[in-house]
This record gives sequence, structure tokens and C-alpha cells, in this order.
Amino acid sequence: MDARKYECLGDFVRHCIALGRAEGEARGRAEGEIHGRSSLVIRLLTSRFGRIDSQTEGRIQKASIAELEVIGERLLTARTLLEALGPP
Repeated sequence: MDARKYECLGDFVRHCIALGRAEGEARGRAEGEIHGRSSLVIRLLTSRFGRIDSQTEGRIQKASIAELEVIGERLLTARTLLEALGPP
């Protein structure tokens, strides 16, 4: 909804619409960043250790950005997939 099209809407309503839009965009960017990072980590782990199972893939897809960064750093020196993933 483009609030500028509706002259009858007050400033408060327009402000609320703008806030909602900004929050939605921020959430979308965050979700996109997590998806991109988890996809990269999965590709790197697969490249380094071979095919990973769906349970491990699910764990990575549910990880936070901080957890993905730690896994990404660990996989540089890890000798096994479990070593790269660390504790659950």
C-alpha cells in the first residue's frame, strides 16, 4: 500500500506504514544473509568433506550468523566434518 496515494490518512498512519515496511525489509535482508551464509557453509563443507546428510544440512540452515561464522572458521583447519561443526 502506497500511503502517499491516500490523502485521508493521517501522519501517524503513514508513519506506521513506513515503519512496518522498513521492518519487513530489514527482516528480509537478515533472512537473505543467513540463507546465503548457510548455503556457502554447506557448499564448503561438501567440497572439503564430501556429501553431508540432511540432518547436518538442516542444522546448518537453522544456525545463526555467529554460529555460521564459527563453523566457517573451523572448517579451515578441521580434519573431520564433526570437528568443523563443533558441539551441537
